[in-house]
Amino acid sequence: MKLKIGFGLFFILITTGTWLTVANWDATAAPVRNFTYDSGLVPLGPDQVLIALLLPAVIDSDALATVRSRKLTYGQTSCPVGPCEFPITSDTLSGPIELSGGEGLTDSLGNTSSARIIFVSNSPNLRFTGHIVNSVTGTTVSTFSWGSCAGCY
Repeated sequence: MKLKIGFGLFFILITTGTWLTVANWDATAAPVRNFTYDSGLVPLGPDQVLIALLLPAVIDSDALATVRSRKLTYGQTSCPVGPCEFPITSDTLSGPIELSGGEGLTDSLGNTSSARIIFVSNSPNLRFTGHIVNSVTGTTVSTFSWGSCAGCY
């Protein structure tokens, strides 16, 4: 009987010691989840500008969002047959921009053959809208939109 109790205590001590060794006692914060709003690669014609808008999908005066804007311009290699390559010619990343409830953000790129604007935010409740605008006449050539709005449709 004493042998069984001894083995039982030994087993409990070994498992407890193993658990204490393996358990992570450091207080670590949950990783920040980022949401990406991306225009994709947009070919631009002469005198055309890509304008990107990031607006709240739901107006909430208490909502706060941190956004970074990344602007990329592309060149194009010759592509007689098959897929074309678009090497990055410029890559600009903004610092963090704090948006209060209901505020939006806009950014634009022009004077390039192809452009891309990416917004990265900690908020899932934003809507991305892109416009291709003729910079001479001010007319809108094309508009595209999508959102990443959790539960707002």
